[in-house]
Amino acid sequence: MSQVNARRLLNIITTLLAVSAVVGCGRVPTQPFEGDGSSTGGFGQISQVPTGEIRGRVVNAQSNLGIAGVTVTLMGSAIGGNRSTTTDGAGEFTLTQVPATKQKLSLSKAGFTYLASNGDVVVDVMAGTSVTAPQILMSEGVDLQTNAFVGAFSGVKLPKYLAFDATRNHIYAATVTTKDPLTGVNLGIEYDQIQRFDTNGGVLKSFGATYVTSISKHIFQPEGMTTDQGGNVLLCDPQGFTGPDNPIKRYDLNGEIIPPIQNSFSQVGKPLDIAALPKSGGYAVVNTLGKILVYDSSLTLKKTIAVGTTLKAIAADKDDNLYAVDAGQGSVIKKYDLKSATPEQPVFYTGTIGGRGANQFTGPTDIAVDNRNGDIYVVDSGNNRVVRLSSQGTYLSEFGGMGSAADAARNVAQFNSPTGIVIDNGGYLYVSDTKNNRIMKFAPSPLRQVGQSF
Repeated sequence: MSQVNARRLLNIITTLLAVSAVVGCGRVPTQPFEGDGSSTGGFGQISQVPTGEIRGRVVNAQSNLGIAGVTVTLMGSAIGGNRSTTTDGAGEFTLTQVPATKQKLSLSKAGFTYLASNGDVVVDVMAGTSVTAPQILMSEGVDLQTNAFVGAFSGVKLPKYLAFDATRNHIYAATVTTKDPLTGVNLGIEYDQIQRFDTNGGVLKSFGATYVTSISKHIFQPEGMTTDQGGNVLLCDPQGFTGPDNPIKRYDLNGEIIPPIQNSFSQVGKPLDIAALPKSGGYAVVNTLGKILVYDSSLTLKKTIAVGTTLKAIAADKDDNLYAVDAGQGSVIKKYDLKSATPEQPVFYTGTIGGRGANQFTGPTDIAVDNRNGDIYVVDSGNNRVVRLSSQGTYLSEFGGMGSAADAARNVAQFNSPTGIVIDNGGYLYVSDTKNNRIMKFAPSPLRQVGQSF
């Protein structure tokens, strides 16, 4: 036998021995087979593929209740095609025998939208263990609808912050006039004032404009304001100075200023915004030192919450929960429960400063809460829009944009440096479009029908 043939024979024998060793030491991997299609999402036995389990819950961003019937799909699985399961009545799901690696889930249900602003749902599956995915939020299509533009209160000069009298259904705005405070003659000199409107934009009364020599009554720098249960208007004026100081001015229904009550609003400093607490009859004030000061109905300080010097605005819901706007580098929107054991700790917080993404804000100035459904509205002034969040602080929708267009027929409404926002008893929104010299009115967000499922 030649040397060449001998080498060929030796190579063939070596190859056969190697194959025999592999087969003898283990099993040749078999192809995976489909699961039984049950709601547990089983995939059947998969040879030599380390697997784990994914558990999770899908909830309605508006109600925080579980959503049944959501299809949860494991995307791009290493075992072949996609695998799916369906949430049960509590919104819970389980995927078993999932390959142990980072897995991405997709979600679908008719009438619902996954809130992509939360990022993709990615779960790191480990072999032989059960991993719980973060709570997954979806919103009904009705929650994602924007608030339609209704009309504008025109001829309003530089409107800033707003207030709403829920008893009388009146809108108040801090505006500017060029008329002489005593004679009403147009002098061309700007004076700050307060105007009262009906909900269709009719001017009912104008008051508060004074000469600077009327120190205790003069408005130096109008900021946030509110109304009390008696219909009095309370206006923050951080640059106001008198002896005694009068940084929170109160006006009665006739527009006459109410003299400061002795020791009222103690330690208020320079206030930026004020909210009435409808349940207790008290008030919450934010000041330039970055504090939330809570007063009772007699205007006595009861609680102080230190937040930060970038604190800008405050709102209260029907249960006296507080919602604060912080324009610093931390979380922008913070909710506080004054009844909790630790009221200084936010119940939730969300948002960042910079950009105009779903959870980003630039120069936010004001906030309001719709007591019909808990929706939260934020005036994102730097982005010339209003952002709508769920009661849990999740982005739902937005409206606005830079410009001066206002066309109700085409549902087009643009802003130029919007400042304030209020919501009336029917859920209509009013936004002060400051540099366009008007107040814009928007339709309520839609509510679910009685018996409509989540």
